[in-house]
Amino acid sequence: NALGKKALDFLFTAQKDSVSSLIIDNDAYKVIKLLDSKEGEDTYVNAAHILINFGADTAAAKKKAEDILKRVKAGEDFSKLAVEVSEDPSAKSNNGDLGWFTKGAMVKEFEDACMNGKPGEYAGPVKTQFGYHIIKVKAKSKKEFRIAEVKKPVVASARTKEIARKKAADFIKEMEKGQGGFLSCSKVKVNFDTLARQYQLFAMSTPEVIKGGNVPGAGPNANLVDFGLKNGLDKLYGPVKVQGGYGVYMITNKTSEGLRNFDSVKTGYIKPKVQQQKKFDIMLTKANELKGKINASNFESLKAQNPTYIFDKADSLSMQKPDSKIGMDYQVYNAIMNLKPGEVSAPVKGARGYYIIIANYVKGFDQNDYLAKQGDIRKQMLSSKQQSAIQDWVNNLKNKSDIEDNRDRYYN
Repeated sequence: NALGKKALDFLFTAQKDSVSSLIIDNDAYKVIKLLDSKEGEDTYVNAAHILINFGADTAAAKKKAEDILKRVKAGEDFSKLAVEVSEDPSAKSNNGDLGWFTKGAMVKEFEDACMNGKPGEYAGPVKTQFGYHIIKVKAKSKKEFRIAEVKKPVVASARTKEIARKKAADFIKEMEKGQGGFLSCSKVKVNFDTLARQYQLFAMSTPEVIKGGNVPGAGPNANLVDFGLKNGLDKLYGPVKVQGGYGVYMITNKTSEGLRNFDSVKTGYIKPKVQQQKKFDIMLTKANELKGKINASNFESLKAQNPTYIFDKADSLSMQKPDSKIGMDYQVYNAIMNLKPGEVSAPVKGARGYYIIIANYVKGFDQNDYLAKQGDIRKQMLSSKQQSAIQDWVNNLKNKSDIEDNRDRYYN
């Protein structure tokens, strides 16, 4: 969510035409005026949490989280407990409060628990890559806002970047000093988490990273992935330039080369695929039922009868000008481009669900406009092909060469 926590906190409590005081968000200094608000489609949640890291003993961490859940359900103050026991470093200053957020802002397990919870309820322990969470759902809303905003972006100076890089380098030195080459992986993991808290940093575990894959935070960092593949447990890598600063990575687990374990494939790959397909099968059945009721004249009446479905309009669609709510979903656009005026499409499977589309108006091909632009189009296509040929030639040379790329160590 682009507005940031403090801006959303203001908007959800503001009256029309209210103007905020100075808001200092992560990206800018800003002042916001609320011009208008209305009920929308997206659900926003205001939540707080208490985090317990996994540490060396996952079962003990879960038991600790369960005990905390019992305490808050028995009436203990959630905010005070967050300050006392949460292992999220920010809890000391924000009482565990996460503010307002919507889908896509949190990891899926946490997001699902918040979206499915009711205001005033507690959820947990919820397991994510960060640890176990006890969640308090404080409020929910579907408000959409129209705002005016004055802001001055905050850009990190060279000195700020160097301070962050040095802090990451100091962290590595402290870890290496503590390891001494003799500690087991579980002990090192405890030290890593403990030292991170001392530095007021947040330690998290990444999902499995494969050769050629992306590393959370660092993206497609070939050197980091190569380091992970070639080195053993407990080895540290960094500082690595990540979004918003620098990261330090430690190898905590490795899977041997060869065929995957069947159970891990079943739970990590096959089960989610089957669940997703089942959801799409159910959506297709509902879409077919709705399709039989739709025509161009009753679209609005069906909207009132089916409030759980999303009915929307899009204006002046083209491949070059996609609709922000659909995104770059080529299956949907292909179906749109093949419709005639007044025609209702069959259910079209997109990335987010099934679409039923009515073409209100279709602009025909303008041959005169094409002929006027033909020369420019040819130049653009020729230039694109030339650039592609050069890039293919360079890539071919790279593939045939033995190159060691250390740019990430020097150009951060």
